[in-house]
Amino acid sequence: MKINIDEIEVFLKIIIEKAKMNGFTKIEINNDFYWWLPTEESFDFNNSNPQLVVGSLYDDYNSLKKMIVDNVSTPLDLERLAHLMLALTYEISSSDNPFIC
Repeated sequence: MKINIDEIEVFLKIIIEKAKMNGFTKIEINNDFYWWLPTEESFDFNNSNPQLVVGSLYDDYNSLKKMIVDNVSTPLDLERLAHLMLALTYEISSSDNPFIC
């Protein structure tokens, strides 16, 4: 499988625009900590005992905000963004106004 980065950009834009149209300009995240399976373990199906670790949405968000100021990013920022997107998915889908794309 090949993933087209330009298409990912379009996917995100469509979802973000739909969220805004449904009134989601700021979303309250009620949890900070989350379980996370490190990326290298999530694709290793030979490992029968993957180890979960605890992540922090607060840390992820602040690291991404720093990326804007410093204009420096790493592949880890994709994971940070993914964690925030999962939290947004949870908050929007459990709200009184879940939108359908």
